[in-house]
Amino acid sequence: MSRVRPHIGVKRMGELDQKAFFAACKEKTAEDVKLALLCSKWEDEIRQPEWHPFKVINVDGKEKVLHFLTS
Repeated sequence: MSRVRPHIGVKRMGELDQKAFFAACKEKTAEDVKLALLCSKWEDEIRQPEWHPFKVINVDGKEKVLHFLTS
């Protein structure tokens, strides 16, 4: 059975699309307070200019991309 995941995007640089983010997070928890805290945390993260949604590392001489926004 395949599940369709909502697309979480950034509306503008440093701004989270809250509606899509809440929809994606509701799959994991339905607690409104927890959702609000999680949204606030991610908004703070993406506002930082040095933050990136991925990181490239070397593993055995090969580049590997770590994606932080996928589960």
